[in-house]
Amino acid sequence: DLSYRAELEDRHLEAIKTGTTPQARFAWRILPYYCDFYEARIGRWSASMHDPIAAGVFLDESLVLEEVSRPMVVEPYLERYRAVGHDTPVAGREPIRIVTEADITRFLDGFVDALVSPLPARAF
Repeated sequence: DLSYRAELEDRHLEAIKTGTTPQARFAWRILPYYCDFYEARIGRWSASMHDPIAAGVFLDESLVLEEVSRPMVVEPYLERYRAVGHDTPVAGREPIRIVTEADITRFLDGFVDALVSPLPARAF
């Protein structure tokens, strides 16, 4: 559920749109398709940064504000599957770390800054 709250704000979209770096230009080529897709789901033209925030909290522990440990089970849901964390032990499933709260604003600001800023020079 955390990743659904990691929605780009209008200021982020504008920064990416006007960015001149290769990564910003590439992001802007694909981002409108995601924003069109998410508009009906989140009620405004934006997109949730599911994979980027997952990578972000993995790479920067300081973004994590709250977490729980629960066994996860993949189960059917509306003709698809979803992962569900259980509060009680589940046979054959070890508890895993689930990030429930993160500094989303700081993450999104840093994510967009990485897109619009020049990449550092390579050391090799």
